[in-house]
Amino acid sequence: RLSRKTFSPEIMEELAQENKLTTQYQKLLAAAQIDFEGEKRTLSAMQPFFESPDRAKRKAAMEAYWGYFEEHADTFDAIYDQLVALRDSMAKKLGYENFVQMGYDRMGRSDYGPEDVAIYREGIRKFLVPVASEVVEQQRERLGLDALQYYDLSFSFPSGNPMPKGDKDQLVLSARQMYDEMSPQTRDFFRLLIDRELMDLEQKKGKAPGGYCNFIEDEKVPFIFSNFNGTSGDVGVLTHEFGHALQVYMARDHLMFEQRFPGMESAEIHSMGMEFLTYPWMEKFFGEDTQKYFYDHQTRAITFIPYGVLVDAFQHYVYENPSASSKERKAKWRELEKEFNPWKDYSGNTFLEDGGRWQAQLHIYTDPFYYVDYTLAQIVALQIHLRAQIKDPTLWEDYLKVCEVGGTLPFLSILDVGHFDNPFDETVVEQTVTGLRKSLEHFDHMSL
Repeated sequence: RLSRKTFSPEIMEELAQENKLTTQYQKLLAAAQIDFEGEKRTLSAMQPFFESPDRAKRKAAMEAYWGYFEEHADTFDAIYDQLVALRDSMAKKLGYENFVQMGYDRMGRSDYGPEDVAIYREGIRKFLVPVASEVVEQQRERLGLDALQYYDLSFSFPSGNPMPKGDKDQLVLSARQMYDEMSPQTRDFFRLLIDRELMDLEQKKGKAPGGYCNFIEDEKVPFIFSNFNGTSGDVGVLTHEFGHALQVYMARDHLMFEQRFPGMESAEIHSMGMEFLTYPWMEKFFGEDTQKYFYDHQTRAITFIPYGVLVDAFQHYVYENPSASSKERKAKWRELEKEFNPWKDYSGNTFLEDGGRWQAQLHIYTDPFYYVDYTLAQIVALQIHLRAQIKDPTLWEDYLKVCEVGGTLPFLSILDVGHFDNPFDETVVEQTVTGLRKSLEHFDHMSL
């Protein structure tokens, strides 16, 4: 197995040190106490202000948020310098040319390599980046601004972002009705989650942040953890995390843990795919905001993918050039950012203008090469969306098959099982983007 290739007793010390450094990075993020509007706030507590309708408040919030990274830039740099050197040293001890292939092997990528991902990135740059630029231009028009600045990007609609109707109990009830109607499998499974209290959804004091799905080994059931906050993300938990939970539940009888969970790029297909499969029921959650939710959901995917690919391109540069200085790395980030996210205007913020944005991206520190997986899954999820739009009669069956397979097959074989197209083929990216562009033409974005 690939994971065995990436381990040897002679790198034990480096692995322990790597773990220590990633923990140090996470502690540095968690330690943030940002003075804003009379209160000390964590990094995640700052994020709601990025969506404020008040432009001055958005700008001030962003400046305070990035100010923390600027203030600790030397520490963030030092941690990453050490991580890159450690990973490079481990790879060379194990006989790799550099950390790139070792990183792929650690991720269990057995059926594609860096060359395939490079073709995929180029497909995104060529076909999706122009559509993402159009989406951002539409946002500028909606907001009535002469130019869109970096602190405007999280605010999409002058009338406010789409909000779900009702409290946690109402949302769970709507989800139950939805999954009852969707299929016998979803009906039985969602009722199991409710009856056995396998969802912890509400924010509580002292509760860990985030949202995820875990598997309780002894009980052979998944568990959904979340912090509802009144945004469309709450509905996202009931669709996205439910997709993860359904997948692992359907694969629960595979003997080994690894056989139940597929690789990251496959695991996200089930969750992101479920977000699209639930479209016919979204009116239950969003009422008159439903069209706005659809537009917002699809355009977020469109602007996210180029960012995810940028994170990947940056890491290939870093590990192919392990002796690059932190200044050179930042310059490279900014160069790639202009290529993949050309709409980002950082005027007036030297930290971001000089290429510091990546230091807030956890995965770059903790899980090298992981991030592109989200984008690969998103491309497949968009194929699910396009197949659902034409009411493909085999789609649900294909989705369930892909759930049952779990981690018994690698990524490309899982795509074959579900009759999905391979994103490492540029024409597949082009066709998916063309379908998506058509889907967006149905919206009158100015009236949302």
